[in-house]
Amino acid sequence: MTKEILKHMNLKLKELLPYQFYEWRTKAEYPYWIGEYSETSDTSEDGSGEDVMMITGTTKGSVMDLENGKEVLQKAFPTLSGYHAVLDSGTHIIAYYDTSTMIPTDGNDINRIQVNLKIKSWKVNE
Repeated sequence: MTKEILKHMNLKLKELLPYQFYEWRTKAEYPYWIGEYSETSDTSEDGSGEDVMMITGTTKGSVMDLENGKEVLQKAFPTLSGYHAVLDSGTHIIAYYDTSTMIPTDGNDINRIQVNLKIKSWKVNE
């Protein structure tokens, strides 16, 4: 994932949810969401790429708080049509909701969910 794609996605996610990348650096107010990503090797001849952004929600409240956040992500990044953006460099991205998984915790009133967004990217040569 390029820095440009990461920056764009981080800004988009901050518009939607209480979100920070990699770790929460301020006083936690629940629910909050943390992002990270996984890259795939770029083996396509056309220069396109595909990455996965994992967004983990944490709450001390109800699991429904996390389900509400998941729904926000599903609407913003629809599975069928995706969220499309053209970045300053001319790179196109399509980001779409892929999967979600509840994450077990040690009790202590903490609940977690991970939402995976697939991000496809490519450049159009003129």
